[in-house]
Amino acid sequence: MKKTALCAIALLVLIAGCQPDRGPQQTLLDSAADALENKDPQKFMACLDIQAYSVNQLKNLTKNDEVLNSLDKLGNTLGLGGLNNIIGSIVDITGTVEQEMNQGVATGQMMAQCRTSITPDCPWVPQSLKAAKIIEVGPDAAIASVTTPANITSWLSLRKEGNAWKIVGRAPLENLARRYASPPREQPADQPGQKNQTGNATKI
Repeated sequence: MKKTALCAIALLVLIAGCQPDRGPQQTLLDSAADALENKDPQKFMACLDIQAYSVNQLKNLTKNDEVLNSLDKLGNTLGLGGLNNIIGSIVDITGTVEQEMNQGVATGQMMAQCRTSITPDCPWVPQSLKAAKIIEVGPDAAIASVTTPANITSWLSLRKEGNAWKIVGRAPLENLARRYASPPREQPADQPGQKNQTGNATKI
């Protein structure tokens, strides 16, 4: 009897050892899924880089709305900066997104809506996040294909920041998700006295 029990334990250990490593990206999505199920906004928000996520949400709007897209182009043409700069000076975009997501998680509303949503912008279904397909696009970037019970697929952008992975965006298409997952390029700042394209010294 004891020998049979020991063999059973050894078999379970062997099976567990053969399970594939799901990786830190899937662990992140599992954590987000658990937070949704438990209506824990604090744990859910810890899975996001809310600033990067909010910027990418704004980019989604400019791509999906002709008026916003035109405003974005006009701002760049007039030297006012893109839509991020224009709206950012009027509204706290990050604060607005954070408040909406906190409320959506705490009430369960976001999870309920995403279960039946027929648009590819609502991946927040626990079982769908746990079954996501991860694609690595670099050592510090990955994307996840998430298909909800309504059979709608959307994409999440993931990025490694320090030692932790974070969700930095969502997108309706894979190519956008890849773009959002890529680490932002650092823009070199003008140095005092450096000449600009017109040949004039940059003012301090």
